[in-house]
Amino acid sequence: MGSLDRCGKEKQVVDCPKCKNVVLLETRLAGELPAARCSQCGGSWLPALAYQQWQRERPNHNASPEHLLNGSYIHLQPSEFDTKACLCPQCRRYLSRTRVESKPPFFLEHCQECEGFWFDAGEWEALRQLGLANSLPELFDPQWQAQFREQQQIQAERQQMIDKLGPDLAQKIVELTDTILDHKNGDFALAYIMRKAVNNPNIENFKDEKIV
Repeated sequence: MGSLDRCGKEKQVVDCPKCKNVVLLETRLAGELPAARCSQCGGSWLPALAYQQWQRERPNHNASPEHLLNGSYIHLQPSEFDTKACLCPQCRRYLSRTRVESKPPFFLEHCQECEGFWFDAGEWEALRQLGLANSLPELFDPQWQAQFREQQQIQAERQQMIDKLGPDLAQKIVELTDTILDHKNGDFALAYIMRKAVNNPNIENFKDEKIV
């Protein structure tokens, strides 16, 4: 299957980056998006120009870190090749990888040179199910990844608090914390809480439990 590079010159997609020596065949993702598919592993290569044109025809949508952290389950059996590094079928450079934190998680691969994407079998459908198909470049953006890690840490801390204190008390603490931080005199409340904690005879037990 022939495709165009960023300069408009034709570049030939030849072998599957995962299977080797298996020629990619012309196909269409979701019946509408020109791509190249491996008949052996079921993976697909999506050239940048085809994706960008498809993307422009759809409403603007920004991938949200919170969206992935809401426990999105998908119908996907990760490919046996999912963790295998591979070369771009157009540029012959190693593809960049990012982990999509769905349930189950999987790796998405992208060429930083020609900007095409590689999907192992079932991953394109999974990305559409997650509402991320129109926002693939964002998933490789360092700022987006930093925001995701921050939100992931916040969620993990809240889950730990729920496990330790129960959902009702944990929710009250979250709401009270937000109220205090938003209040113009919230520093008085924080000082009071810190003073009470320091003077608490069980403070050593708190330290042992890594609560403070």
